[in-house]
Amino acid sequence: MGYPDQAVVERTERRTNAPVALSSITVRTKKDLEALRDAWAGTDGNPKILASTAGCEDLSFSGLDIKCVLRGEESSGRNSVHNIVLAPGAEIPAHGLDHGDAYWVVAGGEVELTIGSKTAVLGNAGFGFAPPHTTQAVANRSNAPAEVFVIHLPAGIERGFALAKAKYAESGADTVREAWALLEPLGLKLTDSQPLANDDRVNCQQHRVDRKISTLDDLVALRADWAQLEPIPKLVVDPRECRNIAAMGQEARLLLSPEESRGAASAFCNIIHGGVDVPAHHQPTEEETFIILRGDIRLRIGNQTAERVSPGAFGFAPRFGTHAFTHLGEGESFVFSINTPGGHDRGFEIGLTEGGKPEFPQIIEAHGFTFHGPGH
Repeated sequence: MGYPDQAVVERTERRTNAPVALSSITVRTKKDLEALRDAWAGTDGNPKILASTAGCEDLSFSGLDIKCVLRGEESSGRNSVHNIVLAPGAEIPAHGLDHGDAYWVVAGGEVELTIGSKTAVLGNAGFGFAPPHTTQAVANRSNAPAEVFVIHLPAGIERGFALAKAKYAESGADTVREAWALLEPLGLKLTDSQPLANDDRVNCQQHRVDRKISTLDDLVALRADWAQLEPIPKLVVDPRECRNIAAMGQEARLLLSPEESRGAASAFCNIIHGGVDVPAHHQPTEEETFIILRGDIRLRIGNQTAERVSPGAFGFAPRFGTHAFTHLGEGESFVFSINTPGGHDRGFEIGLTEGGKPEFPQIIEAHGFTFHGPGH
């Protein structure tokens, strides 16, 4: 066998794009949601690759074309992902989460994104992070449709979106605001213009926290250190303004550090200029989500490879899920990626400083990466 956990990886690969049965737990209260998340925690995640969001569950209403791209049943309850196309003039009202995080990335057009006390107009690859008790709102003030993806950690909000759509249809609600108000039992609350506890901390500086990483247990301990920090809401207009970790022949622009997310995630805009080929690998302690924002990519997730995917394509690699990608063409490609929990950036950093050393395979595995080598 080529690496110690190859059997687990191969079992995970066989679940790629496998259909999943929805849990029978009906979610109408916070207690129901906690029970659902407990049930999900005992399941395995499924690798998923989509050339587009066409065919995903449609949760659309009132100027919001909402597709459920990833459910809790597919991610062990750790992530849910929605693609939202806002018609001109459409908006999602100001709201906050009592628990869990929201990560926003603009995939097309132009939106006005509010995170905490800051509002900015964002185009392709713009990013926002809203931890609990942070105002968030999205509006399309332009004359053309705009497209965003939103990732929620943990999963569960998809049940609320389905409920909102159904109630919206039943009641004939006049506004998106009325539909969004139905999500309050699930921990999403409209702010009614009242500031929330984290609103004034947007884009504040967070000190770096490190410890020596010699084994994977050290990385897990570092994540425990990050978990003691206060999260920093984030609004990024241009990813090129973010720190560049020039790893594996790409600009890995660090949109969100693990210190800023209190260890929940590391998020990147990977800007690829040439014939970059990231070989097959997996992470045993984190999942990774990919969204193609610009250019064309050959993308492998699990045991399936899409030979050429374009903007709007999606990939999800759960723990032990194989993934790899190759840049196609001469121009730039932008690939948004988010790793949960955080720490992926530390692996990129160690690749820059230790990449040529004979002991590098052991060093990079301590940082959460396992590369498969030829033939895998």
